[in-house]
Amino acid sequence: MSHYCSIKVEWNDPEAIIDMLAEFFGIARSDVLFDLAGLPVHNFGGEDITKPNNTTERVAPCHIVVPRKYVKGIVGHGAIGDVAVRRKPDGTWETEIDWYSWHKPQEQVIGEMGQLYGVARTRRLAQAAGYKVKNITRGQDGKVRMVLGKGR
Repeated sequence: MSHYCSIKVEWNDPEAIIDMLAEFFGIARSDVLFDLAGLPVHNFGGEDITKPNNTTERVAPCHIVVPRKYVKGIVGHGAIGDVAVRRKPDGTWETEIDWYSWHKPQEQVIGEMGQLYGVARTRRLAQAAGYKVKNITRGQDGKVRMVLGKGR
């Protein structure tokens, strides 16, 4: 049984969101689907839950989707649906995640994703300004340290 929940997030760069999701799930960037026209979202049984139906919870089409075959690797076991992110008309973004088989609390998962998003966004901004990421370390306290430099 699916239990999709929408959570508004403070993410605003779709390219950094894609980078973050690829790193979070340990998949290639090309495995994260992206289409501003909207993509279907599938539940644990493979049903497209963006289509009208009287028996299943519905969600609006999303713009960034990690297919469920990649989500299973991080959740461990059990039935799981796609992980999706939608850009709302007001420009904010929200996640659509089927939390039913996850073994971590929602706040922890969104927190980890948020930290990875911050790293991805900083990396993209630094590269656009001509910097290279020399090193990234994560401390035991959860803090991330990035060393940036110009040139080699």
